[in-house]
Amino acid sequence: MKIDISSRNHKVSESTKEYAAEKVSRLSRYFEGVHKCEVILQEEANRNRVELIVSAALGNTFVAHEAHEDMYAAIDLALDKMEKQLRRFKEKLKGHRARAADQAAPPGPAGEHGEPLDSYDDVVRRMDEY
Repeated sequence: MKIDISSRNHKVSESTKEYAAEKVSRLSRYFEGVHKCEVILQEEANRNRVELIVSAALGNTFVAHEAHEDMYAAIDLALDKMEKQLRRFKEKLKGHRARAADQAAPPGPAGEHGEPLDSYDDVVRRMDEY
């Protein structure tokens, strides 16, 4: 996964960049289709804002914003939001696929009225009785 970390209005320390990169790299645990993550760190008055933009498979883009007094806390809170979005998206994909598979699956062996079909041996025995 490609990770881009940028800042607006201030210079970000290397430790903050490393912290953000380490945390963002874990997003692939929640959805394997994550291709790129852009982290934008911004300082406003006494608030720090974090914006995460994740590009994933199937052309989907996810965005999470968070503001907090502490930059590290803002990163963590934004990541929590992103993890939730990715988890929900993955569950949604699985749900659609599971429903489609259930609809496409042929019914099990059953007769006209839903009763189970006789085995081959039962049919041969009945034929011998006639």
